[in-house]
Amino acid sequence: MIGHEQRLSFLAVGAVCFLTGLLLLILGLLNNTFALKVIGPCFMLSGVTWTAVVLLALKLVKIHSVEPVAALVTEQVREEEHGGGRVRLSESGFVDPIHCFCQIPDDEMRPWVEKRYLDHVSTMELLKSTNDPHQKEVISIVSMFDVDEDTLLGVMGGVDMPDHHIIHCRENVRRMLGVE
Repeated sequence: MIGHEQRLSFLAVGAVCFLTGLLLLILGLLNNTFALKVIGPCFMLSGVTWTAVVLLALKLVKIHSVEPVAALVTEQVREEEHGGGRVRLSESGFVDPIHCFCQIPDDEMRPWVEKRYLDHVSTMELLKSTNDPHQKEVISIVSMFDVDEDTLLGVMGGVDMPDHHIIHCRENVRRMLGVE
């Protein structure tokens, strides 16, 4: 629904129109100016009409405000064998990585790189192929090899490394794994 402040703003427009019209009418009467005597009541009528329409709209029509809906995120605790911590899985299975490219051993990334870039399996299919949160993070990291820098830095925002490190590191790992 429209908030209290928004309602007051809508009604204030009508009040300002009415008061402006009243002021113009008074000035017209004091200066004996015909134009102001005509324009004043027009403004007053506009203010009253505006207020009446807004009040009717607020009373009869339910106007919903749009609020962003946060993506559903579930957290799964990873086992100590993969370094501890938490991995955030979205509803689609994509993981917000917390490790940089250089922190994942090549032998863990290589099978996913081959499936993704040689066998052309989509990232979503790869994510569906495993239930291991750590492997989902590795797949998510591998999928960052071919995205633009803004997307890369947005997704890798949970990695505790400076932006220039993440960008440089991605290029080094891409060369090492043969993803050009």
